[in-house]
Amino acid sequence: MEAVGELFEAVTARARDAAAELRDMREKRNGIRAQLAECSVVTKQLDALQSRVAELRQHFDGASASARSYADWKREEKTTEWVEVATPHHNTLCQTHLTQRGPCHEECQLDFVARSANGLTPEHHAAHFLRCACLKTHARCEACGCGPSSHFHARVKYEARTRSVFSILEDMRSQHEGKTEEARVAGVALTDAQQDAAVVQSAIAANQLRLRELCEGLKSQCKYFNFVDEVEAVLHAMEADASTHRDASVRLEARARVRELRLLFTALSAQAAAGAAPALAPPTGAGDAVLGDGRRNAPPPPPLAATQSKRQQHDTPLEADFTRCIVS
Repeated sequence: MEAVGELFEAVTARARDAAAELRDMREKRNGIRAQLAECSVVTKQLDALQSRVAELRQHFDGASASARSYADWKREEKTTEWVEVATPHHNTLCQTHLTQRGPCHEECQLDFVARSANGLTPEHHAAHFLRCACLKTHARCEACGCGPSSHFHARVKYEARTRSVFSILEDMRSQHEGKTEEARVAGVALTDAQQDAAVVQSAIAANQLRLRELCEGLKSQCKYFNFVDEVEAVLHAMEADASTHRDASVRLEARARVRELRLLFTALSAQAAAGAAPALAPPTGAGDAVLGDGRRNAPPPPPLAATQSKRQQHDTPLEADFTRCIVS
């Protein structure tokens, strides 16, 4: 009786272990399905984000181009002015072209004669300046072309100064500022959308890693588990969803992901098929053997594998595969 009790305890413990392992396998199987469903949902989110990124990029580029086209709202015009500059010496200037050019003769050596002619008569004034270097060769000034009577001395000279004058085109400035702000807002939204898309892509990568971990774990527990039968319907739905994505890159990546997953599940299922033990067939004609007394021999009992195969027809695929693992 003690031996029977020990055997009963061993069988009971084995049953508890098998039940616990079956629960763990079921959790992994459900986890694989959940990861596949999550992959489909996250891929749709990525498609929406990538489409949003494309729209925002187009908006940003358009607003930036418009802002550049209105950038010439501030027009620069250069003007030349003649500015009076004091000098330590006196120069010969022309009162007719006083603010239009420089001195006719700088640092003149003649006696200083101002515009008032210092009491000189016009004739004496003209005669005085005929001796200036700019007029002594001809009766006309070589610099300005005027006669001697229009010249005088002063301790200043006029220099040309160029300055920029800016004119503001208010309508263009308003358009430029509006498009610049529009481009800024679109740029911020574009950056946010790109960051969100990167987060979703990281989530997809983590999803695929977790999916492979679950597959490897389930495979290590039950080498006969048929992954293709379990997930083919889900893969078919994922393949159909991949064709509906608007973004071309997301669509191509989704199709490639489904192909990779199908190859993975097919390879794992092929390993299970290769490791399956062949079923034992009953001896040919065993049921027709006749005993010496004329009684027909009863057929032998079916092998254990055949009995289990019939029972597994009523089990779920997971339980059937697990039963094969226990038996083997």
